[in-house]
Amino acid sequence: MKKLFIFLLLLAPVFAFAQEDVYFKAMQDELARTQKELKIPDAPRPYFTSYWIKKTQTLSYESLWGDLTFSSSDTIPFALLVGRTHMVVGNAKENSNGFMHNYYYFYAPNEEFKMGDGYDALRLGLWNVTDLEYREMIEMFFQKQAFLRQKNLTDKSPDFAPAKQGEFLAPVFPWQQPNHAYYEDLVKELSAVAKKYPHLEEAAANIHIVPGMMWYLNSQGGKQRLNISWESVTLSAQIRNKDGFKQKPSTEWVYTQGGLPSKEELLKKADAFYKQVNDGYDAKKATPYVGPVLFKPAAAQEMIDVLFAANVSNTKPLLQEKGEDLTAGGFKDKIGQRVFAKQFTVEDKPLLQEYKGVALAGFSPVDAEGVPAENLLLVSNGKLLDLPFSRSLTQGRKKSNGHARASFRQRPRAGVTNLFITPQETFTQQELEQKLLDRCRELDLEYGYIVESMPNATDELPNITRLYVKDGRKEQVYGAKLQNFISRSLRDILAAGDDETIFNLPEGADPARSFIIPSLLVDEV
Repeated sequence: MKKLFIFLLLLAPVFAFAQEDVYFKAMQDELARTQKELKIPDAPRPYFTSYWIKKTQTLSYESLWGDLTFSSSDTIPFALLVGRTHMVVGNAKENSNGFMHNYYYFYAPNEEFKMGDGYDALRLGLWNVTDLEYREMIEMFFQKQAFLRQKNLTDKSPDFAPAKQGEFLAPVFPWQQPNHAYYEDLVKELSAVAKKYPHLEEAAANIHIVPGMMWYLNSQGGKQRLNISWESVTLSAQIRNKDGFKQKPSTEWVYTQGGLPSKEELLKKADAFYKQVNDGYDAKKATPYVGPVLFKPAAAQEMIDVLFAANVSNTKPLLQEKGEDLTAGGFKDKIGQRVFAKQFTVEDKPLLQEYKGVALAGFSPVDAEGVPAENLLLVSNGKLLDLPFSRSLTQGRKKSNGHARASFRQRPRAGVTNLFITPQETFTQQELEQKLLDRCRELDLEYGYIVESMPNATDELPNITRLYVKDGRKEQVYGAKLQNFISRSLRDILAAGDDETIFNLPEGADPARSFIIPSLLVDEV
C-alpha cells in the first residue's frame, strides 16, 4: 500500500503553476519569521535575507548512430524544487558580506536540495536552510570584524550598501506534456546524419528540454519571477585520424524559452558538425606557432568569456584571511584605460529580453540583491568606461547598478548578463580570411590558423584549420593548445565578421548569461 501511495504522488502534475502564489507566500512567511524571531544571544540579527526557489523538470532524449538509447517517455516525470538563501547579518556599516575565510572557499550560498512542493513542505525547506545560513553568517561576521581590526584598510566603501528595490513578475507559463515522439524521432535523425561519414567511429546526439520558473523575494522589498526554461542539443563524434590520434569533439547549442529551431535547421547544423569531424581524418599534427588567428563565433565567445567577462566581474575583491582574492576581475582598476581594440563597443544589457527574435538567458530586470538592473556601456572605442557592480562597492562608487549575479556556487557578486560585442565595421568570412592571409604574409608566415570552436581555453582545440598563404589551401590540424592567452589579445583584434551570433548559457556553476558576438581576427596568439 505504501508503494502505491508514493507512485500516485509521483504521477501528480509536475508543474502546477496555477497555484504559484504558494511559493511567494512561503517565502514571505519565512522572511517574517526570520526578521522577527531569528536571534542568538550576543550575536547580530539578520539585516538582509533573500530567497530563491527554482522549479524545473529535465526531459532527456539520447541516441547513438540513429538508434534511441534513452527517452524520458520511459520515466515517471517529476519536478525538482531547489531553495537557496543569501543572508547578511549586522547592519549597513558592519556586516558579514564580502568576507571569505578558508573554510568557505567557494563563497557559496546554502541550498535546500529537492524541497517538497506545497506550502508546509516549502516552509520546512526554507526554515532548514535559513537556520543553517544564519549560524554561518554569524561566524562570518565575527571573523570579518576580527580581520578588520588587524588590518589598516584604506578602502572604507560599504560591503552592502542600501539600494532601491525592484519588482518584475514574468507571466507563469502553462505546463504542457511534451511530444515525446517528436523529440525521439529528432534525436535519432540527428545522430543518423553521421552514418554517411566513413571515418567516424561513434556518433551520438542528446536533447534536453528543461521547463522552469524562478521565484525571488527578499526582506527589503525586492521581488522577481522569471521564466528560466531552456533547451539544448548536444552532438559528439569519435574519430581516429591517419596518425592514430583519437579525438571525441562535441558541440552544444542552447536555446531559451522554447526557442528550439526547426528539425530542418538542426539537421543541417548536425551535418556540418559531423562532416567537419570526419574531415579531420587527414589532419596534420600541430607545430609551435605565434601569429594571427581567426576565431569563429563559437571560439570568440569562449575567448570573450575568459578574457573580458571574467575581468569585469567580481569588481570588489573579497576580504580574506590569507592571500588575495584570485576571483576578482582583472579590470577592476582600469576605468579610463584601453582594454579592447579601438573599433569596438561593449555593452551589457540585462533589460533586453530578446534579440532578433531570440530569447536571451541573461535577461534579469531585477538583480540577485533586489536592485533594478541598468544597461551599461562598458567599452567605447576600446576604452573601459564602466563596470558591473553589486551592493558591494569600491572607493568612489556611489551605488549598485543592478548587476549582482548569483548561482548555486556563488553568493551575489557583480557580473555580466547579456554581453554585446559590437564592431564599427564588419567583414564577410572571405574578407576575414584574406585579411588573415595578408597579415601572415606581412609577418613572413607560411600559414595562419582558423579556430572553429573552443570548449575550454585551456584544453586541446578540437576544430582548428591551417590556411596557407601560398595557395589559400586549408587543412585541419590536431594537438593544438593555446598558450599565453591573456587579456592583451583583446587590444590586438584586427577585424570582426558580419556573422554576429547569439550564445545562451543557462545557469550552472556560473549565473545565466548571453553573448552576442561575431568572428574575431586577433593579431597574435
